[in-house]
Amino acid sequence: MVTPAQLYTSIALPSILVLVAMIVNNQRLQDLNQRLTDLNSQFSSRLSDLRGEMIGRIDGLRDALRAEMAKNQSELLARIAELENRVTRLEAH
Repeated sequence: MVTPAQLYTSIALPSILVLVAMIVNNQRLQDLNQRLTDLNSQFSSRLSDLRGEMIGRIDGLRDALRAEMAKNQSELLARIAELENRVTRLEAH
């Protein structure tokens, strides 16, 4: 026959082990949650940095393109003026 101490031990010991396992798993889940939060923070920070770099590069390219277009426009206007002068001289003869 089972003594009361054996009965209590057979009921209490597994229950205690289950509770300890739940506490350990809860701690591991909290650690995992903290790690994911840290990774999300790092990812967001890096994404913001990359966004800033891309905006800077795009602004630089836009400025370079505008300068090139202004230069080309000046050259085209000079050529048109030269052609108009030639046409005017030909018409005068």
